[in-house]
Amino acid sequence: MTHSTVDCVALAIRNAPGVVIHTGDFKIDQTPVGGAPFDLHSFAKYGNEGVLALFSDSTNVERPDLTPSERAVVPRIEELCRSRRGG
Repeated sequence: MTHSTVDCVALAIRNAPGVVIHTGDFKIDQTPVGGAPFDLHSFAKYGNEGVLALFSDSTNVERPDLTPSERAVVPRIEELCRSRRGG
């Protein structure tokens, strides 16, 4: 899982009727600032097996297009830090 928050995880729970996936809050970011990219292949594997239920956060689902990577804010943060006066 990737997100702007630390240590995001997802659970794939196998039980007699099938697989249930709980993602919590996540963002598909292929260039995350602090770690490995979103593991889309693992999600595809579960999808190919069949998923009984998916419990997932849907923040901003109504917005078109992709949300940019968190890396997009790095240049502005660096600029603000360089321009800071004093200590």
